Amino acid sequence: MEDASDQKGTINITSYKRKNNLKLGLSLQRIISPPQQQCELNNNTSLSSCDGLQKRAPPDNALSCLADLGERTNRSSGLQEMRTLWFWFNQSVSSPKHKQSISKLYFKTIFKPEKFPMDYMTFLKKAIFLMKQQEFLEIARIDVEFKAVKLDKPETIEDEYLEIPPPPPRVKPDKALKNYITVLTPAHYDYQYLPEIHVSKKSNIKFRVKAKSDAHIALSSVYGDTVDDTYEVIIGTHGNSMSLIKEGANGAVVAERATEGFLDENEYREFWISWDTRKLQVGTGDELGRNGFMVWKVPMDKVHSVNCLSVSTSIEAEGKWEFVEIIDTKDNEVDEKEVLRTKRKTAQFFLWLAKKQKIIDTLEEVYPHGLNLQQLVRVARVQLIDKQHAIKAVMELEEFGLIQQIDKGVWLRTLAPVGIDHDITISKDLSEISDHPDPTFAIITTFYCEMIAVTAILDKKATYVHHRAAGENSVYTLGAIGNANVVLTKLCKPIDSRQEATYTWNTINQLLAIFTNVKHILVVGVVGGLPHHTDFYQDVRLGDVVVCYSDDTKQPLYVNCESVQRTPGTDDFSFSTRSWGCSDQNIETSLKMLMYWNESVAFTKANWEDYLHESLGLLKDSGYNWPRPLARTDKIYMTDPAGENIQVEHPKPPKGKEYMRRKGKSRVHFGPMGSGKYISRVNELRHMFGTTAGVICYDRGIGDILDCVQDTGKDGFMIIRSVCDYLDGVTQNEWHRYSAVVAAAYCKSAISTLSIAK
Repeated sequence: MEDASDQKGTINITSYKRKNNLKLGLSLQRIISPPQQQCELNNNTSLSSCDGLQKRAPPDNALSCLADLGERTNRSSGLQEMRTLWFWFNQSVSSPKHKQSISKLYFKTIFKPEKFPMDYMTFLKKAIFLMKQQEFLEIARIDVEFKAVKLDKPETIEDEYLEIPPPPPRVKPDKALKNYITVLTPAHYDYQYLPEIHVSKKSNIKFRVKAKSDAHIALSSVYGDTVDDTYEVIIGTHGNSMSLIKEGANGAVVAERATEGFLDENEYREFWISWDTRKLQVGTGDELGRNGFMVWKVPMDKVHSVNCLSVSTSIEAEGKWEFVEIIDTKDNEVDEKEVLRTKRKTAQFFLWLAKKQKIIDTLEEVYPHGLNLQQLVRVARVQLIDKQHAIKAVMELEEFGLIQQIDKGVWLRTLAPVGIDHDITISKDLSEISDHPDPTFAIITTFYCEMIAVTAILDKKATYVHHRAAGENSVYTLGAIGNANVVLTKLCKPIDSRQEATYTWNTINQLLAIFTNVKHILVVGVVGGLPHHTDFYQDVRLGDVVVCYSDDTKQPLYVNCESVQRTPGTDDFSFSTRSWGCSDQNIETSLKMLMYWNESVAFTKANWEDYLHESLGLLKDSGYNWPRPLARTDKIYMTDPAGENIQVEHPKPPKGKEYMRRKGKSRVHFGPMGSGKYISRVNELRHMFGTTAGVICYDRGIGDILDCVQDTGKDGFMIIRSVCDYLDGVTQNEWHRYSAVVAAAYCKSAISTLSIAK
């Protein structure tokens, strides 16, 4: 079995079982291209002899720990599991000490006592998640083995990296097998999300908490959002004297009750919360429905589903929480085969869910082109024996309206209307386009979400998908921004990257051949920012806008790094580059006007922020809910003298300049942009090249677009981006879609300015 992709390389998953000793294992490998051969493990196959791609050297490091899956109060009689992790590193990592340090950090992170993933599903999700993080990109592969252990006598595991907290005292015997989940919340109001506690099919939860005051519980409809569609319950606020129910985090208070001394920092206190029908109730003790002390009759317009649980304390107190999940109801007996069977079934479900998501992601990348069933099967990495499952998965995606069949056996990502006035037509001719005014502005996007975001800023919009038998489709969305007529298109990112340049040239040439009155071309979308650890003015953050500009006529607007060479005997590098500039006077004038207006409205809200608010509302009403992510997800790192990556804070604005960085708002930057596969993902080279070439952000490379634009005689181009990561703008994280909307909103302001400049 294999899993889907990540833009920091592909995380390839191979799972196996060994019946003779109740072992279950999986291999997580970061690869750049699809695997050329498959490898199936059997009872005689060693774990280090196969990785799904090629033979590997022995692991660089290995760590183990014993996980308790049974009763935490009677460890010796429950089922336990030995979990062993083997680590392989990239060839560029040569220091054994550094390898050991990264291995320990990964091990400590995945086995944190307060977030220890007991069950297989949570463990697998967290293992994949951690491999995608910046601090673990040097890990090339991790093998994990789960070995069931039934102990006859109590056994103590001593591990310098892992300290499992002691189990809570047993109150009364319970015949159910339980998975205890312990959560520690720091003295800070910052919600911790608990996806391992499933609440979507429940109407109540029971828990106990040890805290001085301020126990916050958020019951949300959408994972990651504790503001909208959220019930917030606060126990023991105002110095452990009051309890409240609010409409979301920091929302309006809808119920309150005096609860003096309900919490204790030295003793667990038990509570329950129920949200059945239209009544939200809170009570004490472990018996649901008894000792209720607070209730809110939820109005009809405030009712929402509960799909996510998260907890927090405040600056006044730390908290220790205990939740329990019932795993089995047999009388203190653990069926080892059933446990493994459940794990395999759950893993199958999770992996097929990932395969479906991979199909959708790939169809979005190649849009407006389609893929046949054989290509979709290859994309999802489905083995021949599972082809019927793949066909079923495609049928399910069609049934949900996520994909559609445009030709027999050819599938296309379904484009949902953005607004009630948005018409979408798929046809083999473009005769209807003549009914629209000739556009003078063309907007080019590369990601599917960028196309959706720009569509949201257009008025009187209509989309035409030009379907051709050869499969090389085109998409054009015609609309207006004020008095300016605009055409929008999206470039295809083919499965075979060698064809990308050809598709780019064909798309732009066809665009300019059909719409001959286009004078100005804008490239709009997401980009990777170049943050600064100490200088506020040079610090580019997630969600910020970057407009490609240079006030020096000798300095290029866009620079691509062709190659990198180290100077022998030194730590210096030399860069071979290629650059592009713009000679259009209208573009230059409008950029100066944008800079002037950006400075003049620094104290107030700019007009493009109104466009952003309108676009987010329209997208949400159309089924695209892309809110601004929480500020805590914007993390930057630096390398300390010991070679370790440590998280640091963004620099704060100087005294008297606080207006330049408003909370929850984007800042606009003007400067050159860059690209280069040799530098964009190496932190040291990113900053070194940024200083040398003067660039303030990096994208995946648009040299082909700029070459094609200039070869057609269109010198007037503008590049508008918004930062979604600190690499090259291809990370599919929570900022990716929101930043696409930010860039589109600023694009609307730029086109209005260009119209004035003309």
